[in-house]
Amino acid sequence: MTIVIGVIMAVAAMFFEGKSLVSIDVMTGILFAAPCAAFVIGVFWEKVSAKVAAASIFIGIASGIIAYLVIPDPNINYVIGNLCSLLIPIIVIVAGSLIGDYEFDFQKLFLMDGSVQAFLLSDFWQSVI
Repeated sequence: MTIVIGVIMAVAAMFFEGKSLVSIDVMTGILFAAPCAAFVIGVFWEKVSAKVAAASIFIGIASGIIAYLVIPDPNINYVIGNLCSLLIPIIVIVAGSLIGDYEFDFQKLFLMDGSVQAFLLSDFWQSVI
C-alpha cells in the first residue's frame, strides 16, 4: 500500500513542476484541513461513524479543491478553498451523525482496572514480525 501511495504522490508531484512553493503549500493546506476536522470531532463526539467521517474527508477535500480552482481571484481563492475544506466536513459530520444512529463505545478503550489502553508502536511491530 505504501508503494501505491508513493507512486500516486510521484505522479501528482509532476503536475506541480514549475509551480511556486506557495501553491504547493496551499494545496497541502486544503488536503490537511478536512482530516483535521473529522479527527477533532471524532475524538470528542461519540455519534460519529467511520463511514460518515470518511465521506466528510473526501467531500471536504473535493469542495476545497473545487473552490480553489473555480474562484478566479488569486487573493482569496486559497482562503476560501481552505475554509471549505475545513468547514464542509464539519457540516457533513454533524448532519450525518444526527441522521444516523451510530454511537461509539468509549468504554472499550479502557482496561478492566480502569486504565486507558494505549497502542504503542513497538506493539505494532511485534505483531507484524
